[in-house]
Amino acid sequence: MYCKGRVLIVDDVPDVRATLSGLLADEGYDVRSASSRVEALQMVDAERFHVAVIDVRLDEAHEDNQDGLLLMDEIRKKYPNVAIIILTGYANVKMVQEAQQPDCDGVAPAFGFLEKSEVDQLPEYVSRALEHALLDTTLTISDLIAQGENDHVAFKASIHSQQERTRKMCSDSEQKQGLEPERDKLLGKVAGDIAHHVKNRTGLIRLAALRLLNDPVVAESPSRRKEVEKILRNAEAAGRLATDLLQPYRELKPELVKVDGIIEEAIMIVGVPDDVTLLQEIALGLPKVAVEPSGAISVFQELLANALRAVRAVEKPRQIKISAQLSKDGYVEVLLGNNGPAIPKERWETIFEQFAVADERIGRGEGFGLGLWTARIFLRRQGGEVRVLDSDPVQTTFIIRLPVAPAEK
Repeated sequence: MYCKGRVLIVDDVPDVRATLSGLLADEGYDVRSASSRVEALQMVDAERFHVAVIDVRLDEAHEDNQDGLLLMDEIRKKYPNVAIIILTGYANVKMVQEAQQPDCDGVAPAFGFLEKSEVDQLPEYVSRALEHALLDTTLTISDLIAQGENDHVAFKASIHSQQERTRKMCSDSEQKQGLEPERDKLLGKVAGDIAHHVKNRTGLIRLAALRLLNDPVVAESPSRRKEVEKILRNAEAAGRLATDLLQPYRELKPELVKVDGIIEEAIMIVGVPDDVTLLQEIALGLPKVAVEPSGAISVFQELLANALRAVRAVEKPRQIKISAQLSKDGYVEVLLGNNGPAIPKERWETIFEQFAVADERIGRGEGFGLGLWTARIFLRRQGGEVRVLDSDPVQTTFIIRLPVAPAEK
């Protein structure tokens, strides 16, 4: 078989090395693998490689390990013609930016970044990286951004330092409220670590399933193909779950935005059917709020979707009402109500927990029951809040408090 080029895979997990090596070998590449930074350096010193695919974390036991980035720098200095692809399931935007600092010639150390949940795209990435290496060209950060490579970096989390620890929980309600930010930091660290491992494993399962679908034995057997497709769907669902767990802790970039614009965007995305009446009472001249726009739209999408599911459980007329006004303490308060079934008072807080369902009679949507949990953490990180204001057989009302931007006060 014609050899397209020599590729080095560097990952400390044997299953990852074996799967990625097999994936690239099937495409005609000459593949070698290494389990550590030291072993990889010995190999690149001994023979020529066109492309190196390196995992950021080369020691699964230590979550802060970034030996892969150190190896990237070492290879780049000694062998600048080797195109480097950074493979990871655990990182944040700040780390990527630091890793992408150009040298004195304005050259970026890595050709690109790829999440482990997207490793089925690795052959295409390697093909492009190989062209880059063989043409002996260089790629600056501005080129990288222009090509949209960073769009593939779905780094969902802004993980807080592992030295952050929650103080001892105490019985006083006011003290408990003060501990919530610390608790959220700890949850972020735990969620990030779990998501990293889940995405590693599900990425491998997804790759194996995709390869099986191309196997002649499976392709010729409808029953076997159906089973493999079921494996693939479940692996993809598990990968989405890991992403959803990270979502509340991603880096935020608040902007000055109008609440009515956020609400209108969410309504357009969700879509309100003709048999549901939507009433809006938005006060005129509301000041702008300081939140990240995309996240704020997602919050209202979640609440609107829940309201639509709720009103489906009642006979007509089905009604959703949205109002907004300025509070005396410097918040824009949005009330979102629906005439669906009442939420029992003992569940007003528990529905904001992970994997919770607001009402078993209504059920959840296509997600995992993380929507309200995500919405609350997102708002609290920016000084906002969401909670159940009231719920009775006539109407259930959520209140969303968004902080007015200082410049607007």
